[in-house]
Amino acid sequence: MVAYPFQRESRRARWAWRLASFALALLVVAGASHRFELIETMPFLVVLGLVALLAILALCVAFAALARLWQVDEIGIGRAFAAAFLALATLSPFAIGTVLWLTHPMISDVSTDLADPPALRQAERARSGMMNPVAPIPPEAAELQRIHYPAVTGRRYERERTIVEQAVRRLIEREGWRATRLPDPRMEGSGVTIEAEARTLVFGFVSDVAIRLRERAGRTQVDLRSASRYGDHDMGDNARRITDFLERLDEEIEAFPVMPAG
Repeated sequence: MVAYPFQRESRRARWAWRLASFALALLVVAGASHRFELIETMPFLVVLGLVALLAILALCVAFAALARLWQVDEIGIGRAFAAAFLALATLSPFAIGTVLWLTHPMISDVSTDLADPPALRQAERARSGMMNPVAPIPPEAAELQRIHYPAVTGRRYERERTIVEQAVRRLIEREGWRATRLPDPRMEGSGVTIEAEARTLVFGFVSDVAIRLRERAGRTQVDLRSASRYGDHDMGDNARRITDFLERLDEEIEAFPVMPAG
Protein backbone atom coordinates (compact mmCIF):
# COMPACT_ATOMS: atom_id res chain seq x y z
CA MET A 1 0.00 0.00 0.00
CA VAL A 2 1.31 3.44 -0.88
CA ALA A 3 1.63 5.75 2.14
CA TYR A 4 1.04 9.51 2.06
CA PRO A 5 1.99 12.10 4.73
CA PHE A 6 -1.74 12.86 4.94
CA GLN A 7 -4.79 11.10 3.61
CA ARG A 8 -6.32 12.51 0.47
CA GLU A 9 -9.96 12.23 -0.49
CA SER A 10 -10.61 9.88 -3.40
CA ARG A 11 -11.62 11.88 -6.45
CA ARG A 12 -13.26 8.82 -7.96
CA ALA A 13 -15.41 8.32 -4.90
CA ARG A 14 -16.36 12.00 -4.94
CA TRP A 15 -17.32 11.92 -8.60
CA ALA A 16 -19.22 8.64 -8.18
CA TRP A 17 -21.26 10.25 -5.39
CA ARG A 18 -21.97 13.34 -7.48
CA LEU A 19 -23.07 11.33 -10.49
CA ALA A 20 -25.23 8.94 -8.46
CA SER A 21 -26.87 11.77 -6.49
CA PHE A 22 -27.62 13.72 -9.64
CA ALA A 23 -29.03 10.65 -11.42
CA LEU A 24 -31.35 9.84 -8.50
CA ALA A 25 -32.49 13.46 -8.12
CA LEU A 26 -33.14 13.68 -11.86
CA LEU A 27 -35.18 10.48 -11.75
CA VAL A 28 -37.32 11.73 -8.86
CA VAL A 29 -37.90 15.20 -10.32
CA ALA A 30 -38.60 13.94 -13.84
CA GLY A 31 -40.83 11.11 -12.59
CA ALA A 32 -42.89 13.48 -10.43
CA SER A 33 -43.11 16.01 -13.26
CA HIS A 34 -44.42 13.39 -15.66
CA ARG A 35 -46.76 11.92 -13.05
CA PHE A 36 -48.35 15.34 -12.51
CA GLU A 37 -48.37 16.20 -16.23
CA LEU A 38 -45.71 18.90 -16.14
CA ILE A 39 -43.71 17.30 -18.97
CA GLU A 40 -44.77 15.24 -21.98
CA THR A 41 -44.04 11.54 -22.33
CA MET A 42 -41.47 11.66 -25.14
CA PRO A 43 -39.16 14.18 -23.39
CA PHE A 44 -39.59 12.16 -20.21
CA LEU A 45 -38.42 9.00 -21.97
CA VAL A 46 -35.33 10.87 -23.17
CA VAL A 47 -34.64 11.95 -19.58
CA LEU A 48 -35.07 8.35 -18.42
CA GLY A 49 -32.40 7.28 -20.89
CA LEU A 50 -30.06 9.96 -19.55
CA VAL A 51 -30.78 8.85 -15.97
CA ALA A 52 -29.90 5.25 -16.81
CA LEU A 53 -26.62 6.30 -18.44
CA LEU A 54 -25.64 8.51 -15.50
CA ALA A 55 -26.47 5.77 -12.98
CA ILE A 56 -24.44 3.17 -14.88
CA LEU A 57 -21.52 5.60 -15.13
CA ALA A 58 -21.77 6.34 -11.39
CA LEU A 59 -21.74 2.63 -10.62
CA CYS A 60 -18.65 2.08 -12.78
CA VAL A 61 -16.83 5.02 -11.18
CA ALA A 62 -17.80 3.78 -7.69
CA PHE A 63 -16.37 0.33 -8.44
CA ALA A 64 -13.21 1.95 -9.84
CA ALA A 65 -12.92 4.02 -6.66
CA LEU A 66 -13.30 0.94 -4.46
CA ALA A 67 -10.66 -0.91 -6.46
CA ARG A 68 -8.20 1.97 -6.04
CA LEU A 69 -8.99 2.43 -2.34
CA TRP A 70 -7.78 -1.12 -1.72
CA GLN A 71 -4.37 -0.06 -3.02
CA VAL A 72 -3.79 3.51 -1.78
CA ASP A 73 -4.34 5.27 1.52
CA GLU A 74 -7.16 7.63 0.58
CA ILE A 75 -10.43 8.63 2.24
CA GLY A 76 -13.68 7.76 0.53
CA ILE A 77 -14.59 4.10 0.91
CA GLY A 78 -17.86 4.98 2.63
CA ARG A 79 -18.74 7.52 -0.06
CA ALA A 80 -17.91 5.01 -2.79
CA PHE A 81 -20.19 2.39 -1.25
CA ALA A 82 -22.94 5.00 -0.80
CA ALA A 83 -22.58 6.06 -4.43
CA ALA A 84 -22.88 2.43 -5.57
CA PHE A 85 -26.00 2.01 -3.45
CA LEU A 86 -27.60 5.19 -4.88
CA ALA A 87 -26.76 4.10 -8.41
CA LEU A 88 -28.31 0.67 -7.85
CA ALA A 89 -31.40 2.27 -6.32
CA THR A 90 -31.72 4.54 -9.36
CA LEU A 91 -31.38 1.57 -11.70
CA SER A 92 -33.94 -0.56 -9.82
CA PRO A 93 -36.97 0.71 -11.82
CA PHE A 94 -35.12 -0.12 -15.02
CA ALA A 95 -34.33 -3.61 -13.72
CA ILE A 96 -37.97 -4.18 -12.77
CA GLY A 97 -39.06 -2.92 -16.18
CA THR A 98 -36.64 -5.30 -17.89
CA VAL A 99 -38.04 -8.27 -15.96
CA LEU A 100 -41.61 -7.26 -16.83
CA TRP A 101 -40.60 -6.79 -20.46
CA LEU A 102 -39.15 -10.29 -20.64
CA THR A 103 -41.98 -12.05 -18.77
CA HIS A 104 -45.00 -10.48 -20.51
CA PRO A 105 -46.19 -10.59 -24.12
CA MET A 106 -45.42 -7.71 -26.46
CA ILE A 107 -48.88 -6.20 -26.68
CA SER A 108 -50.23 -2.79 -25.67
CA ASP A 109 -53.98 -3.01 -26.36
CA VAL A 110 -56.00 -5.45 -24.24
CA SER A 111 -59.75 -6.12 -24.30
CA THR A 112 -62.20 -8.49 -22.69
CA ASP A 113 -63.94 -8.74 -26.07
CA LEU A 114 -61.37 -9.40 -28.77
CA ALA A 115 -63.92 -9.90 -31.54
CA ASP A 116 -65.65 -6.55 -30.90
CA PRO A 117 -63.53 -4.39 -28.54
CA PRO A 118 -65.18 -1.38 -26.87
CA ALA A 119 -64.72 1.74 -28.98
CA LEU A 120 -62.10 4.31 -27.98
CA ARG A 121 -63.67 7.20 -29.90
CA GLN A 122 -62.46 10.02 -27.66
CA ALA A 123 -58.96 8.55 -27.50
CA GLU A 124 -58.90 8.18 -31.29
CA ARG A 125 -59.61 11.88 -31.67
CA ALA A 126 -57.10 12.90 -29.00
CA ARG A 127 -54.11 10.79 -30.05
CA SER A 128 -51.54 12.39 -32.31
CA GLY A 129 -47.85 12.54 -33.10
CA MET A 130 -45.89 9.54 -31.83
CA MET A 131 -48.81 8.11 -29.86
CA ASN A 132 -50.11 4.68 -30.81
CA PRO A 133 -53.05 5.02 -33.22
CA VAL A 134 -56.33 3.50 -32.11
CA ALA A 135 -56.86 0.53 -34.40
CA PRO A 136 -58.45 -2.92 -34.40
CA ILE A 137 -56.54 -5.43 -32.28
CA PRO A 138 -54.40 -7.54 -34.67
CA PRO A 139 -55.08 -11.31 -34.71
CA GLU A 140 -51.54 -12.12 -33.51
CA ALA A 141 -51.91 -9.75 -30.54
CA ALA A 142 -55.31 -11.24 -29.74
CA GLU A 143 -53.80 -14.72 -29.75
CA LEU A 144 -51.01 -13.61 -27.40
CA GLN A 145 -53.62 -12.19 -25.04
CA ARG A 146 -55.61 -15.43 -25.04
CA ILE A 147 -52.48 -17.40 -24.18
CA HIS A 148 -51.01 -15.13 -21.53
CA TYR A 149 -54.11 -13.47 -20.03
CA PRO A 150 -56.93 -16.03 -19.96
CA ALA A 151 -58.43 -14.25 -16.91
CA VAL A 152 -59.14 -11.11 -18.95
CA THR A 153 -62.83 -11.75 -19.57
CA GLY A 154 -65.97 -9.64 -19.35
CA ARG A 155 -68.66 -9.79 -16.70
CA ARG A 156 -72.40 -10.37 -16.85
CA TYR A 157 -74.41 -9.06 -13.92
CA GLU A 158 -78.01 -9.78 -13.00
CA ARG A 159 -78.63 -6.06 -12.68
CA GLU A 160 -80.01 -3.28 -14.81
CA ARG A 161 -77.55 -1.21 -16.79
CA THR A 162 -78.21 1.97 -14.80
CA ILE A 163 -77.26 0.25 -11.55
CA VAL A 164 -74.05 -1.18 -13.02
CA GLU A 165 -73.23 2.18 -14.57
CA GLN A 166 -73.49 3.87 -11.18
CA ALA A 167 -71.04 1.33 -9.74
CA VAL A 168 -68.65 1.85 -12.68
CA ARG A 169 -68.70 5.62 -12.24
CA ARG A 170 -67.97 5.29 -8.52
CA LEU A 171 -65.04 3.00 -9.25
CA ILE A 172 -63.60 5.33 -11.89
CA GLU A 173 -63.61 8.15 -9.37
CA ARG A 174 -62.16 5.94 -6.64
CA GLU A 175 -59.37 4.71 -8.91
CA GLY A 176 -58.41 8.29 -9.74
CA TRP A 177 -59.07 7.87 -13.45
CA ARG A 178 -60.02 10.92 -15.49
CA ALA A 179 -63.30 10.45 -17.33
CA THR A 180 -63.05 11.68 -20.93
CA ARG A 181 -66.43 10.53 -22.27
CA LEU A 182 -69.54 9.99 -20.20
CA PRO A 183 -73.01 9.14 -21.53
CA ASP A 184 -75.77 11.64 -20.97
CA PRO A 185 -77.56 10.75 -17.70
CA ARG A 186 -80.86 11.19 -19.55
CA MET A 187 -79.77 8.77 -22.25
CA GLU A 188 -81.90 5.69 -22.59
CA GLY A 189 -81.04 2.55 -24.41
CA SER A 190 -79.47 -0.84 -23.97
CA GLY A 191 -75.80 0.13 -24.28
CA VAL A 192 -73.37 2.90 -23.35
CA THR A 193 -69.58 3.33 -23.35
CA ILE A 194 -67.57 5.29 -20.80
CA GLU A 195 -64.02 6.37 -21.60
CA ALA A 196 -61.30 7.40 -19.15
CA GLU A 197 -57.58 8.04 -18.81
CA ALA A 198 -55.71 5.80 -16.36
CA ARG A 199 -52.14 6.39 -15.22
CA THR A 200 -49.54 4.02 -13.84
CA LEU A 201 -48.85 4.53 -10.15
CA VAL A 202 -45.20 5.63 -10.18
CA PHE A 203 -44.36 7.40 -13.43
CA GLY A 204 -47.88 8.13 -14.66
CA PHE A 205 -47.79 6.53 -18.11
CA VAL A 206 -51.26 6.92 -19.64
CA SER A 207 -53.57 4.27 -21.03
CA ASP A 208 -56.98 5.00 -22.51
CA VAL A 209 -59.79 2.85 -21.12
CA ALA A 210 -63.22 2.14 -22.58
CA ILE A 211 -65.92 0.49 -20.46
CA ARG A 212 -68.92 -0.77 -22.41
CA LEU A 213 -72.21 -1.71 -20.74
CA ARG A 214 -74.89 -3.58 -22.67
CA GLU A 215 -78.22 -4.59 -21.18
CA ARG A 216 -80.33 -7.48 -22.35
CA ALA A 217 -83.31 -8.98 -20.54
CA GLY A 218 -82.40 -7.31 -17.25
CA ARG A 219 -78.77 -8.46 -17.39
CA THR A 220 -75.81 -6.19 -18.05
CA GLN A 221 -72.68 -7.27 -19.90
CA VAL A 222 -69.55 -5.28 -19.02
CA ASP A 223 -66.49 -5.26 -21.30
CA LEU A 224 -63.28 -3.26 -20.89
CA ARG A 225 -60.51 -2.20 -23.19
CA SER A 226 -57.24 -0.63 -22.03
CA ALA A 227 -54.71 0.65 -24.58
CA SER A 228 -51.33 2.26 -23.92
CA ARG A 229 -50.64 5.57 -25.61
CA TYR A 230 -46.96 4.88 -26.24
CA GLY A 231 -44.92 1.81 -27.10
CA ASP A 232 -45.75 -1.68 -28.32
CA HIS A 233 -45.16 -3.36 -24.94
CA ASP A 234 -47.23 -2.53 -21.86
CA MET A 235 -45.34 -4.95 -19.54
CA GLY A 236 -48.66 -6.39 -18.35
CA ASP A 237 -50.09 -3.06 -17.21
CA ASN A 238 -53.32 -3.11 -19.24
CA ALA A 239 -54.26 -6.67 -18.31
CA ARG A 240 -53.64 -5.93 -14.62
CA ARG A 241 -55.75 -2.80 -14.84
CA ILE A 242 -58.69 -4.64 -16.39
CA THR A 243 -58.65 -7.61 -14.00
CA ASP A 244 -58.24 -5.37 -10.94
CA PHE A 245 -61.08 -3.11 -12.03
CA LEU A 246 -63.46 -6.00 -12.69
CA GLU A 247 -62.63 -7.64 -9.35
CA ARG A 248 -63.50 -4.39 -7.58
CA LEU A 249 -66.63 -4.07 -9.69
CA ASP A 250 -67.67 -7.57 -8.60
CA GLU A 251 -67.39 -6.44 -4.98
CA GLU A 252 -69.28 -3.23 -5.68
CA ILE A 253 -72.15 -5.05 -7.38
CA GLU A 254 -72.34 -7.70 -4.65
CA ALA A 255 -72.59 -4.99 -2.00
CA PHE A 256 -75.44 -3.26 -3.84
CA PRO A 257 -78.78 -4.33 -2.36
CA VAL A 258 -81.09 -6.36 -4.57
CA MET A 259 -84.52 -4.78 -4.85
CA PRO A 260 -87.38 -7.26 -4.41
CA ALA A 261 -89.43 -7.99 -7.48
CA GLY A 262 -92.72 -6.18 -7.64
